[in-house]
Amino acid sequence: MTHELVNRIGVPAMLEQTAEECNELSFALLKLARLYRGENKVYGHTEEELKANIEEELGDILLCAIELEDRVFNKENVFANYYSKVERMFKRLEELDENKV
Repeated sequence: MTHELVNRIGVPAMLEQTAEECNELSFALLKLARLYRGENKVYGHTEEELKANIEEELGDILLCAIELEDRVFNKENVFANYYSKVERMFKRLEELDENKV
């Protein structure tokens, strides 16, 4: 099933779909953050509903990412960037902890 969607709809449409899903995830995350802060109240949605929406959007993005990997982007490069960013994030957190002392 890998790359079936990309082959059916084409690379440009898959890129557009991925961008749209990223936007939808962004809005869903912002709503949950607003709920947690208690600022700019989110009406008509519970925390559970907002989390379920985020889980759905994450699934959509995962689908898009899997469809695009190796077809458009190099999977090894993606994971190398991922591990580099994780390492950098933990280094920054360590530096923050050291500065608190």
